[in-house]
Amino acid sequence: VPDGAFYCYECNAKSAAPDDSADSYPSLGPLFNKLERTNPRAFALPSDIQNNFEGVSARPDGSYSEEVKKFPLAKNSGYGYQRPEYTKLIDADHKVILCTQCGVSSGNKRQMLKCDFCHAYWHLDCVDPPLANPPHISLEASQRDAWRCPRHIEHDLRSGLLLQNDLTSKDGDSEMADAAPVARVPRRVRVRKQPEYVESTFSRGMRNNGLIDIKNDPDDDTDGEGNYVFGDNESKDVNSKIFRVPEKGLILDFVSKVKSGRVGKKVEARHAADTASRRRASMQNFIAYPFPQQQAALALAQLANKTPETNLGEGKVHALILGLTSEAPPAVSSAMSNADPPPPSADERAHLEMLQKLIQQRLGA
Repeated sequence: VPDGAFYCYECNAKSAAPDDSADSYPSLGPLFNKLERTNPRAFALPSDIQNNFEGVSARPDGSYSEEVKKFPLAKNSGYGYQRPEYTKLIDADHKVILCTQCGVSSGNKRQMLKCDFCHAYWHLDCVDPPLANPPHISLEASQRDAWRCPRHIEHDLRSGLLLQNDLTSKDGDSEMADAAPVARVPRRVRVRKQPEYVESTFSRGMRNNGLIDIKNDPDDDTDGEGNYVFGDNESKDVNSKIFRVPEKGLILDFVSKVKSGRVGKKVEARHAADTASRRRASMQNFIAYPFPQQQAALALAQLANKTPETNLGEGKVHALILGLTSEAPPAVSSAMSNADPPPPSADERAHLEMLQKLIQQRLGA
């Protein structure tokens, strides 16, 4: 260790004799005197800006730190504090503890964490990203840090990957469908300590930036996930209770069910009508051909269906039909029969070779 006394500037100024240099330099003397009595600090914003967001606090040197909620540990009967039990199978209410992700218990081997902000349990390897160990707790600690499971939106808000629309844009609701999409910048979003709450006029369809406060129904006795919350003096036997369901909820569920059923029926009817119209159009085109050509087309279609390994699909069968059935007048037919045929093209040669293969397979059967 180097020689000398190690004191900060503030402590050194308190123990030192008064300095009269400020009187000698009236312009910059007070400034230099203040600098010599002040410890170095990071650039600090005003306190109202530093304390503007939840979960963030400013240190004395001006830097920021994340506020972590603390929970006290239970005391042991002897010495020290009791650590959480990560492999237990039943909770305090005598309910089986199951992982929210995989639905399996700890089996007295796989460690599980309970979220401090909800009732969910998670295996360490079911968390995204997986955890190698539970959160560290020192031997002398009387408190532990709170743990938040991946189901909470705070992870997404602070990930820096959240893309937000500009709600202040005047043209946000009048963008053309074929216009270029507006660039959205990823942000880290935090909730302000004193936000301005906006009461929505409508219960659905309101644009927001992701920072919302859900108002629970005062007549709802569930925990937010559809589970009934029993009182301290209530029996927890579900089969011995009859739940009173509000009439409005039943009506809305019935209307939603009927509406979804009607939409599904309309989609099926539209699909059946399109299929029937295509079938009628195909039949009309087929009837327009003479009877011998219809027989030839049916024979080729049957050959193609019986021998799928020849790669003779519907379009190629149609091309073969058009090539083999000529509608030319007799004079043109006789002239074409007396003249030497032109050399076949590559596509025509390929079609003829496939037809030859079909004929050979048929004769060899």
